[in-house]
Amino acid sequence: MRKATCRLIEAAEGGMLSWEAIARECLAQMSEDDVADVATALGCDDEDE
Repeated sequence: MRKATCRLIEAAEGGMLSWEAIARECLAQMSEDDVADVATALGCDDEDE
């Protein structure tokens, strides 16, 4: 079970945290390769870089 994930989702859905705040902190904690993988999965990758 992903307890921390569930807590963050519940906090966002309950209005205690914004999705933007969660996303920004997650991006700050992730490696650049992990961020690139997410960008690719969301169709927001840039092959020129």
